[in-house]
Amino acid sequence: MNAKIQPETIAEETPGPEFLKVRDDDAWREITVGPQGQSLAELRKEIEPWLTALFQSENLSLLVGSGLTSAISYFAANEQATSMAPVEFKIRGEQINLAAAASSVTTDRKAPNIEDQFRVANELLRGLEILGCKDADDLRDEISRNLNLFANSILVSENQIATAPSESRNKALNHLVSFFNEFREPKWFT
Repeated sequence: MNAKIQPETIAEETPGPEFLKVRDDDAWREITVGPQGQSLAELRKEIEPWLTALFQSENLSLLVGSGLTSAISYFAANEQATSMAPVEFKIRGEQINLAAAASSVTTDRKAPNIEDQFRVANELLRGLEILGCKDADDLRDEISRNLNLFANSILVSENQIATAPSESRNKALNHLVSFFNEFREPKWFT
């Protein structure tokens, strides 16, 4: 059974200084979370409105995808982040790949990616279940296996960022905040 991480203990386990820059802050400020500094609730009051406003921007939503994660991973760890490239399905793989290719056209992508494959595979699985086909269980297992591989690759990417040298992480963070701040007040619409 997994123990639930208590938010107030995260700061106690995080080595080194933490920095914050939100809203109209002109510079990074060092923060301390916990008994000697701000509570997570106090920080949340500053951070949540800023993030909410950012992610409500349609422009940001269009741009934030695997590309943002890839860029941060590259800046922080000089490593490629999780790939969205298609995976191999052995059960009904040809059908999944053909339908994923057709699906990618509707989203204006030139080639299908893993998202298209999972969407199609799940639709196919539901159809096989309805029809009572024997390979439905095998396909369900394969979807689960591929999702687990994908999820684990995300964890590897996140770990590469988290364990990158401090200078590289700060460089990545500066780029990320700079990117987000471009959507704070879309000057090109005024």
